[in-house]
Amino acid sequence: MQTAKNRIIETSRRDFKVNKLLFVITNLVLFMNFIMQMSIRKFITHYIESETNYYEGYAIAYVCIAAIALCAVFTVFTLFRELFSKPHADLAYSLPVGAKERFFSKLLTLLKLHILPVIFWNIIQFIAILLTTDITLNMLARYSAVFMFLQLSTSLFVILAVLLCMICCGRLAEMLYTAVIITACEVALPACI
Repeated sequence: MQTAKNRIIETSRRDFKVNKLLFVITNLVLFMNFIMQMSIRKFITHYIESETNYYEGYAIAYVCIAAIALCAVFTVFTLFRELFSKPHADLAYSLPVGAKERFFSKLLTLLKLHILPVIFWNIIQFIAILLTTDITLNMLARYSAVFMFLQLSTSLFVILAVLLCMICCGRLAEMLYTAVIITACEVALPACI
């Protein structure tokens, strides 16, 4: 007989194999984000006198964060589809796994599919900026930490908001509508602050 921990890990492993395409898409979006951030790093290291060019670089960063947030929305909707789809709910409840184990396995899969790639690509970006710029480590560490935590907090907030919408709303249209509004507000929030 397997322990609860082993059942959670095994279920998460199966969910990850089924949803590998989401992992690939998330990594492609994060790779494009990496390319965009490396192309605008001159905006961070050398302040440009022209305000339009300076804010253009930040606009690209916000577009990248929005793309990462959309990846989070699609990942959550795919992993927790038994909350709004009767055929998937019937299948999920017929498995020999309890509700708590199923929920924690989905969270572990979400960690593997979305959160760990965000952390990984931000570490790669930190190393690349460290190797290609001549700015002090203090400024580099501040910029990288702020950007990494901005991406990570945006992803986590969007994941939690979409999960809340899925749990509280009964219909798919209401969930999508509410989740898109919350995602748009969250992505616009750093610009407002």
